Amino acid sequence: MTMNTRILFLTTAALLTGCGGAGETEQPLVDAGNEGTQPATTTTGDADIQGPSLAIAAADTLAGPQAATGDTLALVDALKMVLATASTPAELHGKLGRTYFRSGQFDKAADAFRLALNAEPTNIEFQVGMARALNRGTGDEAAVRAALDELVAKFPDAAHLRIERAKTFRRAGEIETALEELQAAIELSDGDPTAQVEYHLTMGRKLRMDRDEEKAVAEYKSALSLDPDNAQATLGLHLTETKLHTRKGDHDAAVEAARRAVDADPTSTQALYAYHSAMGKQLKDRGQYEEAITEFIHCSELAPTSAGAANALGSIYLVAKRFDDAATHLKRAIEIEPRHLGAHHGLAKAYERLQWHELARETWAKVLELDEKGRYEQEARLHIEIIDQIGDLSAAPEGATAP
Repeated sequence: MTMNTRILFLTTAALLTGCGGAGETEQPLVDAGNEGTQPATTTTGDADIQGPSLAIAAADTLAGPQAATGDTLALVDALKMVLATASTPAELHGKLGRTYFRSGQFDKAADAFRLALNAEPTNIEFQVGMARALNRGTGDEAAVRAALDELVAKFPDAAHLRIERAKTFRRAGEIETALEELQAAIELSDGDPTAQVEYHLTMGRKLRMDRDEEKAVAEYKSALSLDPDNAQATLGLHLTETKLHTRKGDHDAAVEAARRAVDADPTSTQALYAYHSAMGKQLKDRGQYEEAITEFIHCSELAPTSAGAANALGSIYLVAKRFDDAATHLKRAIEIEPRHLGAHHGLAKAYERLQWHELARETWAKVLELDEKGRYEQEARLHIEIIDQIGDLSAAPEGATAP
């Protein structure tokens, strides 16, 4: 048991004993090891005030960002004990909520803040704490939205509640609604830049989805000008720069931007995917196909349900003339996204190189069906004509089928 944990347990024991007895009692408050024991005198009259105050002071010692995991768990247990005798349950429930939040137990944090709000319904800290915990918990998205709707209805002028509700809109892909909610939050913020930062983050995401990377970069930079340490803005900026450089064909710059994204958040699947994808394209551009395959395999492992990842891996196998492998992964891309034009195009070429002419013809015909903009129309018609002229439509191995 660490010294901080020991302090907390001794403090809690003193509080429980001091608050429960009659008359004047003397209890050891802090055991400081070599410094000896410091007595604390409490009376029945002031125990209800002193007890919770001392509990909160002890909790503050352990609930900081440097708290050890064991200390945090001990704090939670001790606070539960103190709650039974405290005369200020709202404050202690709030402390418990913050402790659960810091230890990543967001559902329990939301419950604790809810209890705190029952005692102090207008406490803005408890409102925001509950909203943030709900947003990061495992609760059903509809239930989270309903709870936040209820909070906003009760406190329509609370900017931070609107910010948290905007995040639920953003997660659901309701970007325009999220932007409207954040605009309302900005008007209520009274100079607090938090809503503006979230607005720029949301606008950056919208522009990335619209493939307007240059404007998206400007939005993320605006967010960072208001909050230089914002991790989400930093990651969004570098991911967007990666896409922008890739679109321009500057694979070296894309790799460097993706590396900065990984440095910003080494645990981000998005950042890792962007880095391996950029590396794969750089290596492919240099003719290092086997090394590029390794990078695209990493992408496929990071995003096993992504048609784009499967298509990229199949495409590099095609370039490396590993046609069986190419067909396997391109078919996988089509299984995930049946109307993936690029995967059908690559698969038709793979079938032809494998001399599976019948499957190749069927797949080229599918390319014509899907190609609404005519990108591959001339190529597909030419290949179908050549296959028809061959006449002998070679059979594919048993079990092989067109997508």
